Order: sequence, then structure tokens, then C-alpha cells
Amino acid sequence: MVDNETPTIETEEFAKLFRSIKGVIQIIPWIGKEAIGVSVLKKYPNKSFFVPVINKSDQQDSVALIKVGYNKDSVHNNERKVLLTVSISKASHYIFAHHWYNYADTNSPSEEAVKRSEESRQPVNLEDSSRYEFHIAKNRIYDLETKRYVSANSIVNDIYNKHLKTLIDIGFRSKMAVQKKVIELIDPINDLLRKINLVFFGKTLKKSKNFSVGIYAPYAQGDLIDLELTSEKPKILGSDFPITYQSATTFIIVILLTFLLNYWFKYDFLGLVSMIKEASKNSLFLAALTGTLLLFFDRVIPRLILLIINLLIRAKLRLTFLKIKIS
Repeated sequence: MVDNETPTIETEEFAKLFRSIKGVIQIIPWIGKEAIGVSVLKKYPNKSFFVPVINKSDQQDSVALIKVGYNKDSVHNNERKVLLTVSISKASHYIFAHHWYNYADTNSPSEEAVKRSEESRQPVNLEDSSRYEFHIAKNRIYDLETKRYVSANSIVNDIYNKHLKTLIDIGFRSKMAVQKKVIELIDPINDLLRKINLVFFGKTLKKSKNFSVGIYAPYAQGDLIDLELTSEKPKILGSDFPITYQSATTFIIVILLTFLLNYWFKYDFLGLVSMIKEASKNSLFLAALTGTLLLFFDRVIPRLILLIINLLIRAKLRLTFLKIKIS
């Protein structure tokens, strides 16, 4: 075998910590020089909310894949300590060797077995990159949470048990469901806000060469632009302040509705009717009020909408990478 197809000496030393683990199917040292670690395969219980995939030989195809290791790039300036990444996910014996299930293959699970498993409650993938520290010189693992050295067996069993607990922990699953739903709602809300800026205020957003802008990266203030050139914008109510046709329309409709609301129901929204009546007695006050309201409709509101869009984008980014802990 070539050098990058065999575990390094460092990996072999690290893998020794896992040789005494009980109740596992297989322990696989990682190959190559970029990362040091092992993969551990464990069976799922036969009786649980999750139904494992069973192959045609009546053997369990589903397997819990636990990875423990670190990238060599994480070790800086000859430091002898490095944080470990410990993760667990659902995997398949058959897919380890194939791209996907081939139901015609006698070694593959049947389509019915796969469907039965997929329709059952699924365990949640977990990852922890901050709890365990590997002391390279001692070849031991230190638990930063409990402040003591721990065995590889306890690490594997801890994350495995938490993985199974995600099947029954209602609080954890509820938080996961809420997190997923909130993330799913953010894009439609932002699409609606962009449309409001376009339809009611004549504002649009520049297309960026960076595909992540508007999805995971916020917009810059300069990205908000008018549909019309300044020379094409109308000036209304004797003001020299040009605004878009959409902002002008929205402004007129809002003022009209405000007066109708006051006329029919005697309700003065934000005191606008009283303010406008008072301003009509003083030309300077009227000019200042008109200019301020036009500025508010054509500049302030669209930028407030952009601010909300950016806040939602940041919230989506944070929620996407937020890991809900399970005790």
C-alpha cells in the first residue's frame, strides 16, 4: 500500500486507546496524514422508536458511526494538547461499500426494509468539538467538563447514549423542531419584505457576485437602490424632495386612510391629523412636516425593512449552526 492508504504511527498510537472498548462492531483507524482519529461502529437496539434497516440475511444494516479525532493543522507551535471532535451519525454497512442501495443485490436491504426504517423516528446526529482535549505526550484524553482524564470507552458510550436519548427526549426534539421551523420561515419572510420594499417604496437590492449575500450574509446599506433615476422621480406637495412613484403612492394612500380613520372613527393615528391641521397654520412648519414625512416614507422605512432583513439573515446563520445540547 502507498503511504497515504495506511494509518500513521500517530493514528496507531491514538487507536490504542480504543482497543479495550466493549460492545462495538468495529474500530477503524483513520488513514492519511491530515487527520488523526478512529471511527467506531456500534449496533442500534432492536427495540426502540428507531427501526434499524435489516438486510436480506436478517442482519442489521443500520449502524451508529462514531468519529473521534482531530486535524493535524489544529496542533500549533508544537503544542501537546488539542481539542477533539466527537461525532455520531446514523450510517449503513451497505452504503459504506456502495453509492446507494441496490435492491436487486442479495447483499442489499430490501426497499421495504429501508422504507420501514425511514418512517420510524430518527435519531439526531450529534457533534462536540469543545469538551474533550487530547494530551498528545501522555496519549490520554482529558474531559474539560469534569476536569479529569477519561477513557475512550466513556467518550464513545456517552455520545452513543445521548444519540439514543434524542429518540425519547421530548424537550430536545421540540427545540429541534422549533429551530428547524424558524429557519424555514426566515426566507419566506425576507422574500415578503423585499417585495414590500419593491411594490410600496420602489426599492430593490443589487445582485451580488457573492452568492451568500441575502442568504447567509447580510446586505450592505449601498445594496438598497431605487428602481428609478433621480431625474425621473416625482416631486409632490410642493416639496423639492424627489421620491419614487411607489413611495409617493404609498404616502398619499396612508395620509388618506389616516384622515378617513379620523373622520369615521374619531381616531387620530399617531396624532398625524392634529399635527397636519396645526402645520396648515404655519407655512414653515408645514414645509418641514411635509419634507420629514416624505423622507420617512422614501428613505427611513425602506432602510428599516432592510435592517429587519439583515437581522433575520444573521438569526438564520446563528440558528443554522446552533447546536442544541442534550443532557
